Amino acid sequence: TGNYIGGTGPLCAGSPYTTTGATTYLFNGMDISVGTASFTSIQNNTITNFNFTTANTGSTAFVGINIANGNINCGTVTGNLIGSTTTNGAITFTATANTGGLIGIRTGAGTTINISNNIISGIDLIANPLTVTPVFNGINAGGGTTVNIANNTIGSTTLANSINAVSASTSASAQTIRGIIVNGGTTSTVTGNTIANMNSNILATSGSHTVVGVAVTIGSSTVSGNTIRNLTSSSQSTAGGATPSAIGISYTSTTAPAIISGNTIHTIKNTNTTTTSGPVVAGIYYGGASGTTNVIEKNNIHSLVLSSNTVSASAAITGMDIASGQVTIRNNMIRLGYDENGNSIIVPTLVRGISKNTNIASIYFNSIYIGGTGVLSTVAANTFAFTRTAAASSDDIRNNIFVNNRSNATTGGKHYQISLSSIATLTLNFNDYYGNGTGSVFASNVGVDVASYSPGWVTGDLSSQTGDPKFINPTGGAALGDLHIHPTNQTIIEQNGVNLASVTDDYDGQLRASFTPEDIGADAGNFVGFFCAG
Repeated sequence: TGNYIGGTGPLCAGSPYTTTGATTYLFNGMDISVGTASFTSIQNNTITNFNFTTANTGSTAFVGINIANGNINCGTVTGNLIGSTTTNGAITFTATANTGGLIGIRTGAGTTINISNNIISGIDLIANPLTVTPVFNGINAGGGTTVNIANNTIGSTTLANSINAVSASTSASAQTIRGIIVNGGTTSTVTGNTIANMNSNILATSGSHTVVGVAVTIGSSTVSGNTIRNLTSSSQSTAGGATPSAIGISYTSTTAPAIISGNTIHTIKNTNTTTTSGPVVAGIYYGGASGTTNVIEKNNIHSLVLSSNTVSASAAITGMDIASGQVTIRNNMIRLGYDENGNSIIVPTLVRGISKNTNIASIYFNSIYIGGTGVLSTVAANTFAFTRTAAASSDDIRNNIFVNNRSNATTGGKHYQISLSSIATLTLNFNDYYGNGTGSVFASNVGVDVASYSPGWVTGDLSSQTGDPKFINPTGGAALGDLHIHPTNQTIIEQNGVNLASVTDDYDGQLRASFTPEDIGADAGNFVGFFCAG
């Protein structure tokens, strides 16, 4: 408790603690390997003021706090600081060989490990030469039976580029800049953390280079209540799926249950303004577990951005990319087509609110809005509030709001409210479809355009609606955008859904049964509907 590690003077003052040359240096600020009979406490330590150069190719070349074994409370009373809350480059890590990396806090083994209230910030990563790629993991849960990661800050809410891969690397070797990764252990919770202002200046055109808020690759995990924002990358790689250029949550563990709940994900950006390649940004990727216990709910995803207006057809903006496994997706809000300042994203690119592939999905009570005006025409790209790109043994899609108001400046792509590559094994009904932009098309039915909704356009979709849901502010910036329903404007979603016993509350945790049942979309309430008087 209360140690200062770094610098050349007391309290980490003086010139930086420095290593130079081509040696494969390895550094652990604190290396903890203890028994499990009782808890060991790691509190209020400061690790900062380093200028560390190494030819080590391991992701563990520099580790602030290494927890090799034990029952551990790390920061649960008073958090530890690795880096600085006010100064960029308080720790400068220079890699002279590919994939050498820095980890703030790492677990390797143990029984119960609690990591809370820590700050990992003010860290610069440098590639020397530019043909190598340094990597970063803020918190790496690589082992432990139960690992709880709560209320930590990786990066900063106020210090721009607080975690910064400074160099314009051209290496094809994967550069991963992760706030939190769970790639070991049995059960984990990742709750209430803030991951913000992480950046990569990589310019490589190939390789899986990604800036990711939270990644889960092993074990059963609950990822809830986190704020993930201002993740930026200039990568020109076309990699997508679990490793796009920037993404909020990437979940690939196949151990159930998987819970992704109540996270706010916004301002996820590819910042390259001139690339003609096809970078991808996404909110959530799920390629996870099978079974009925997996849930993605009550997440708010918005302001995902591609900055170049000359991207190729490989580029994409995706709110949720649901690839495999089985999952229930309910009560989420997704707004795409505008940046964090409320400006239209005019690049002609693939935009998808929810994209569902071969996984089994129950998709209930989600509110999705795709917008942006003045969209350029070259190269024309289609957009989708919801797209089913493959059939599963069963899919159930009810009580959702699918709005696509994206609008071309002149000619250009088509903007679909819903697209179905297959109508087999599908329950579809009680949704609200709406679109009014230039290029608007109601649906694609197995490759055939459907101009407007009519009951039975696919078997069973008999009771859906086609009105403006009256969101409060779907086109606002990150601070003011809002997909809740306007309290006084008439709305088609009022009492036009169907009761689903498995969904008892709404996005805000309000009991649906306490309002006039059953409202369509993520927000329930006593709204003003379209009803006949008398």
